[in-house]
Amino acid sequence: MFASAAAVVVVVTGVTGLVTLATTAALRFHPSTQFLQLISALDIAWVTAAVVVGVRWLASSRAGIIAGGVIGIVCVWSIWRYVDNVGFAPDGSWIVSRIALEQYVLPYDAMAALVAIGVVAGGIRRRQLRPQPSAQS
Repeated sequence: MFASAAAVVVVVTGVTGLVTLATTAALRFHPSTQFLQLISALDIAWVTAAVVVGVRWLASSRAGIIAGGVIGIVCVWSIWRYVDNVGFAPDGSWIVSRIALEQYVLPYDAMAALVAIGVVAGGIRRRQLRPQPSAQS
């Protein structure tokens, strides 16, 4: 079950990375801004995919989609807060601020990662505890 969750996360994250690279390059963003977009998209993609899979196993497909949407919104919001507070350089490059990252992004990323790992682990545990139909059923 862990392998299937990991496969979903890898595929979603990989496709997201390819689309992000192509899009940011086509829009001619500054290379540092392309990197910001890429790491943000990859971070959001893996967490959201893991939450969707884990909550789906714990509850239902609908709950998984809702939970994935909520965690995705929180991740986008944290990046938006960072960019809103730090901004971009006049040439469009990403201004990197360790203090702002530690304040606006990293705590939310850490919480999102814990939620993602927790719901996948919980979903695996729940699936393993379900009684399996007997061969005579």
